[in-house]
Amino acid sequence: MPKQIYKGVTLLCEPGEDNWTVWSGKVKSKLKMKEVWKCVESSATYGSEKDKYTALDIIQTYIGGTVEADTTGIDCPHALWEKIKKMFTNLTGVEKAVALKQLLKCPMTQGEHVVEY
Repeated sequence: MPKQIYKGVTLLCEPGEDNWTVWSGKVKSKLKMKEVWKCVESSATYGSEKDKYTALDIIQTYIGGTVEADTTGIDCPHALWEKIKKMFTNLTGVEKAVALKQLLKCPMTQGEHVVEY
């Protein structure tokens, strides 16, 4: 299935896609540009109702498929962001075990910086 792209951002459609980091960075930039990131950072900080709905609109513009279906009805920008984030960043026990196994197979080389490792 070809990736759906809208205004330079690949839409998040199915959990398991690998574009969460890029997507969240681009959408966060758009939210900051419209000065509504504060609505997403905390459920207690909306500013105005207009800010709340602007933030919701921006986030909802860049999701589709299962992600959109699984987040329908969420009317809090913070809750929506956290739900999407959880869908893409939570690893199952098997995924954690595989990731740990891969990490253990990658020994750090002498002189290599921890960040590079």
